[in-house]
Amino acid sequence: MRRFSSADRGPDLARLAPIIGAVVAFAGVAVLVGWAFDIQTLKSGLPGLVTMKPNAALGFVLAGASLWLSSSRDGMGTSRGKALAAGCAILLAAIGVLTLAEYAFQWDLQIDELLFHDARASLGIVAPDRMAAMAAINFTLLAAALLVIDVDSRAGTRPSNWLALVVCADSYLAILGYVYGVSALYAVVAMSTVALHTAVLFVLVGVGVACARPDSRFGRQMLGDNMGGQVNRRLLPVAIVIPPLLGWLSLKGELAGFYPAQFGLAIFTIGNLVIISALVWRSSRVLQQIHDQRIAVTQVSAWQRAILDSADLTVIATDVDGGIRSINAGAQKKLGYAADELIGTKPLLLHDPEEVAARAKSLSEELGEDVPAGFEVFVAMARRGVSEERDWTYVCKDGSTFPVRLSVTPLRNATGELTGFLGIGTDITQRKQAETQLLRLARFDSLTGLANRSRLLEILNETMARSERDGDVLALIFLDLDHFKQINDTFGHHVGDQVLKEFAARLSNAVRASDTVARLAGDEFVVVLDRLHQPGDAQAEEVAGKIAASMCAPFRILGREHAVSASMGIALRRSRETDPEALLRRADVALYQAKHSGRGVYSTESS
Repeated sequence: MRRFSSADRGPDLARLAPIIGAVVAFAGVAVLVGWAFDIQTLKSGLPGLVTMKPNAALGFVLAGASLWLSSSRDGMGTSRGKALAAGCAILLAAIGVLTLAEYAFQWDLQIDELLFHDARASLGIVAPDRMAAMAAINFTLLAAALLVIDVDSRAGTRPSNWLALVVCADSYLAILGYVYGVSALYAVVAMSTVALHTAVLFVLVGVGVACARPDSRFGRQMLGDNMGGQVNRRLLPVAIVIPPLLGWLSLKGELAGFYPAQFGLAIFTIGNLVIISALVWRSSRVLQQIHDQRIAVTQVSAWQRAILDSADLTVIATDVDGGIRSINAGAQKKLGYAADELIGTKPLLLHDPEEVAARAKSLSEELGEDVPAGFEVFVAMARRGVSEERDWTYVCKDGSTFPVRLSVTPLRNATGELTGFLGIGTDITQRKQAETQLLRLARFDSLTGLANRSRLLEILNETMARSERDGDVLALIFLDLDHFKQINDTFGHHVGDQVLKEFAARLSNAVRASDTVARLAGDEFVVVLDRLHQPGDAQAEEVAGKIAASMCAPFRILGREHAVSASMGIALRRSRETDPEALLRRADVALYQAKHSGRGVYSTESS
């Protein structure tokens, strides 16, 4: 069986309001038809009862039409529908107020004969077919309720609900007067008797006004899933219906002579006691179940909170405007803030302003509208129903930073209304470090830390293009160690690696900081000399001389000193030359020439 929640009850009652309005208006039209064709059954509802006066019938037509226009899809939300609803309510108020003025000041404004002429008027009978004073009061109250049906106080109270409640209460008393045969409850003064179907329609239209806007404080008190709503829905209908019903049954039995008055009173008392006690007992069981369910929900929430607090995540919840409402223990630990330091502030406190500004710019271009560099940067896509994960930098209380992968999710209540946002961040420091390491491995030599061949070609592409554009000289020195194979064969590859590392260090120290040193493979190295002055070959040879000088000091191998030399080939970029591989080949040819010249020397490629 489906269990209805407050989210289901509200829309269902709202859909009931226009139906009630249509029924009330139709009933008013039926009475007017009865007056037009002198059909007594339509005028009085039941044979022998008081007739509904024409102005009262007209009042119900206006009240029903206003309620329908105020709550149906065809009328609600359109300016024309609202204007028509207000017009009907104003006419209804005029009928009620003018009738009360006739009673209060003993006037005869003849509004009672606007629709139908009463022969009694020609006989001098006062107030022919005038509606009851209580009916005039109820119509005035209903008109006021319909005019302020959309007025809502800051506390969520709607005046229309309370005005409708007053109408329902006094009309219910009139109905009880008919049930018990107590005319004082429906005939306040002479010639001011409320008809039975008039009272019934008043109750119906009052209920319709309350149903039209179920989102009020009054509505929530009746429809809520809390204990108050449960008690109201279970006990109020019984309190309204059961005691009067038992009283009526007791009275009928007494009048029929089945038992004396004392016995009838005992039946009335015992009946109420049994029914209400059973209902209270049943309600208490339901409320206990609700209480147990809430305890279970609280426990589940506590478990979920414990899981979130123990997880290596930053979980921050905000309201729709960006004010932080809660933050888990993991976020407090990572960011260095206590919860009370962040609650009520904005998440911008935790972000790099430049990063936020850059994202605002890119988001504005992507969405085609201006996105300010504020909280909207984080939730713009979530507001549009798009799930988004992005890398951000969190700024801790002490000023340190760490990268996070942040996902932002909209939070909605049971009716689907947006209530805030949830940001869950995962610390990706290790991932970033791994990415950096992989990038380094892809672009740098793992043994010496120098640029590898891939990185060298990137640098050569950039520097050769710049040299061509600016007219600077670009030189390349190709080096390898002399007799390095003998070192490996004699002492082992681990010693060879130490020699290569030492050579790389000496090579880096012998050139400028702006120059690039790279290891191609084995004992082959390259030095890129950028931004040299014309002609450039002399400067390149000067650098080669410094490199050769750095090699004069012996290398210490297994506790003993050994002389190690290097041969070098120098090539200068030619005009309009942009191919790095061609420049490397020419430097390699120059290196070959140096080795044939005796090793430990350098050779410059002839132009």
